[in-house]
This record gives sequence, structure tokens and C-alpha cells, in this order.
Amino acid sequence: EPFELEELLRGFPLVQRSTKDRVRAVFGALRTQHEEKLEEWQREAQATAAGANPQQQKAGQWPEDEHSWFVSMRERYWREMGPRGASREALMKKLASMMPKYSLAELMAHDEWHQKHKLLLRKRHGLLESWRRERTQFLEDSTALLQEATQLAVERAETAAERLVHELTRERVNEELQVLRVAAAEQADMDAASRAAAEAQAERERAAAMEAFQAEQAAKREMVAAYKQELERREAELAAAAAARAAEQEQLRAQQAPYHKA
Repeated sequence: EPFELEELLRGFPLVQRSTKDRVRAVFGALRTQHEEKLEEWQREAQATAAGANPQQQKAGQWPEDEHSWFVSMRERYWREMGPRGASREALMKKLASMMPKYSLAELMAHDEWHQKHKLLLRKRHGLLESWRRERTQFLEDSTALLQEATQLAVERAETAAERLVHELTRERVNEELQVLRVAAAEQADMDAASRAAAEAQAERERAAAMEAFQAEQAAKREMVAAYKQELERREAELAAAAAARAAEQEQLRAQQAPYHKA
């Protein structure tokens, strides 16, 4: 990249060194900013990897063929089910039936890793593409500036250099704002999906708790009914035993009656 600039500058031998130095300085500042953005992206990628739990770290270690098949099937099912019917959980359940090697939780973790990884790659691609456009535009503007500096007085050339710096700064700020807007929109989508998943999980847990409570109450009612039946059975046995004793005593009195008369 610096060689492109130096080759361009050599093509304008009549331009003053101070003007060329200004062009070099602006290009160096732009290149430094680009490198800082890439370093920031690298730190973000490393922080994302370091902050992943063991299951998410394992999710990023799938064999390439299985990951490619997972992505292909996910896109296919997404198209078949349509955006409204293709919830993340529904997609993962459908994939789980096709990939029995992995549990639903593992598929969900891999999908989360895939989305984060894709977002990071998209961001890096955006940075590189932004730098390519910025560098190309800078070289084109610099060419125009050097051509003007060759024809005009030093004062007008310096004014043009200041204008170039201002215009490039403004364009760079606008591009950075656009990148931030896109990243914010994507983050908002991911946050909304995470909240929806958390709410669905909470609802399932509440339903499971209610089902367990109802089952426990039913079991208690069955135990009370069984206890009542046991009490009734014991009372019946006691009543039967009492009746049997009374009958025996009555029979004994009847047998002893003749002796009492004698």
C-alpha cells in the first residue's frame, strides 16, 4: 500500500515536498486508524472466545464437514419454514432429528457460536471493504490534488490539501456511523432473539412446575383415600370381631342355661 502512494507521488515531480508530506501524513493516519480498528476487532474476537462457556467453546470445534452440513440444512429449513414459522428453537429441533449425534442443547450452542462467528467475520469484512474503498478514494483524490498542485500556486495547493483532509474525515465519520448502525441493528436482533428464548424457557419451567405440583396434589389425594379405605376396613374387621364375640357369648349362655335351671 505505501508503494502505491510513493509510485503516485513520483509521477508528480513538480509538486512541493511539503504537499507530498501532507499526503503521506494523511494516508499514514488513515492506515493507522484502519489498523487500530482491525486490532480492536481482534480483541473483540479474542474476548468473545475467552468469555464462552465450555459448551460454547466445544461448539466451535465441530468437524468442517459437519459444520458445513449444519449451515446448509439450517439455511434450507429457514427457507422452507419461512421467516415467521422458522423460530430458532423450531429450526434446531428439526436439525436434531437429522443429527442425532448432537443433543438439542449442543445444536443450540453451535448455532449461537455460528451466529457470533458470522457476525465477527461480517464485521471484519466490512472493515476491510471500508479500507479498500477509503484507500481507492484517497488515491483518486490525491491524484486530483497533485494534478491541481502541479498547475496552481503553492497557496492553492495547500488549500486543496486542507479540503481533502476535511472531506476524507467527513466521509470516514459517515462510514463509521453506518457501520455502528448496522452493528447496533444486528445486536438488537440477537438480543431480541435471546429474550424470546429466555421467556420461552421460563414459560416451559413454569408449566413443568405446575404439572409437578398437580401431580403431587393428586398423589396426596390418592394417599388420603387409601388411608380412609384402610381405616374403614379395620373398623369393619373390628365390628365383625365384636359381633363374633357377642355371638359366641350368646351361644355360651344358651348352652349354660339348662344347668342354671337345674
